Amino acid sequence: MLSHEKTTANKNIILNADFFCDINWWIEFLPKWNGKALFLEPHWTRACTVQLYTDASATLGCGGFYDGAWFQSRWPGWLLSANPCIEFLEMFPILIALQLWGHTFSKKRLIFHCDNLGATQAWSSYNSKNRGVLELMRRMVTVAAKFNFTITIKHIPGLDNGIADALSRFQMTKFHRLVPNAACSPVPIPDIFSDKKLFSLVVPSLS
Repeated sequence: MLSHEKTTANKNIILNADFFCDINWWIEFLPKWNGKALFLEPHWTRACTVQLYTDASATLGCGGFYDGAWFQSRWPGWLLSANPCIEFLEMFPILIALQLWGHTFSKKRLIFHCDNLGATQAWSSYNSKNRGVLELMRRMVTVAAKFNFTITIKHIPGLDNGIADALSRFQMTKFHRLVPNAACSPVPIPDIFSDKKLFSLVVPSLS
């Protein structure tokens, strides 16, 4: 049985709650894995190359676009009142995009571009002081492992991300002008805002 405190010759190492969340990730994932892993493509593919874009507005909502299909969602008032960190908001639509379209990314190495440095640093280190961000990353890795692809998030200052930017700000006239052949209606997204396990890490009052 794992102990919450491991003693070494020099110091005590405290195993925090996120350590056990990572252990539980393996416990939940391994029984579902069929033991097969296909070779990934040798090169990295920029998300924009396959027309995959995501964005988050700090005050309005988030959106994503992939090869004509798209989604958008407003932030609930109870989430905005908790003043969530921008890293969480920026990663949130990436997770939704992976949940919706991850099954089409098999064997790919995808590069998402993001204009938020904190989000890219969190991903590159697989670490964050924000537990909500850590949980988002676990879920992103789960989708990638399930469908056998990998992603990275690269920082681009002043990223020109007009399509997803218009979706996250609900500027639909601009959106349809940029992509006139886009689907008429958005793709339904999972009712993720009812997920207390995730949002209790961001909004303490939900605990």
